Amino acid sequence: MRKMIINSRFLSLVIALAALAGCASNPVENKAEIQRAKSITVVCCDSTSSGAVVSGTAMYSGALLGLGGGMLGAVANRSAMGGSQDGRTSRFIERAGKGALDLPSGFAEAIASELVSKGYAVNLVYPMGYDGFNSQYALAPQQIKGDLILEVRYAGQIVDHADRFFPTFAASFAVRRAADKKMLNRGALATRDPSVKAPPFGDANVVRAPMLVAFGPAAMVQVAEFLDIDESQRVNGGDEALFANAARLYEGTLRANRDLAKLLVSRLDQVKQ
Repeated sequence: MRKMIINSRFLSLVIALAALAGCASNPVENKAEIQRAKSITVVCCDSTSSGAVVSGTAMYSGALLGLGGGMLGAVANRSAMGGSQDGRTSRFIERAGKGALDLPSGFAEAIASELVSKGYAVNLVYPMGYDGFNSQYALAPQQIKGDLILEVRYAGQIVDHADRFFPTFAASFAVRRAADKKMLNRGALATRDPSVKAPPFGDANVVRAPMLVAFGPAAMVQVAEFLDIDESQRVNGGDEALFANAARLYEGTLRANRDLAKLLVSRLDQVKQ
């Protein structure tokens, strides 16, 4: 049985994301307002762990690998809190020939870059504490600059699942009017591995997008939009295969992270009824 250890910092996601299944009011007007906006404050992410920590002990075999924080980051944090990475992590990074993955900040920066390319003036606030009671980031007035506020929740890791390794990311977003914090749009997105065999019952995305399941309530699987990873972004087999293909998986993980950020930006004005 695979263990999923939940970091208490992310329990507020259940409350925050449950509302995503609801409908937006005045979708046509909201879409037009988002499209008219020229500037935006982007707030992301309360998951900020930057070290790539891979859990490789027998006790956690098959659990989600913590690469950059996330709801299941407690698996990784048992090593991080001790001030050292375990051998599996060190070897993965060494074989990749790169520095530690910094997925949350990379995700935030990719969102900001994509918005700039679309003509927005962007004010990036990273990181920022989240107010779970009010389901929004605890922004001070002086931190808000522009017409809109884009609040993003995010978790990203590499999963050791179904005899393969692949990146699994999940994000939710809320677009608000800066002047009065009115909600204009919201949504949820996740990466998934379509090659994972569907279970005999239930939704296949539960096993194909494991971070989404950990990220919020089960209903998120029904309302989220998915970005499929490709063959270059997964490694089949065990640790030996992981290390032999570390460079490819490392680059594929970064690409999936960037692609999900681009997808999120493309959906900002896609207001659903």
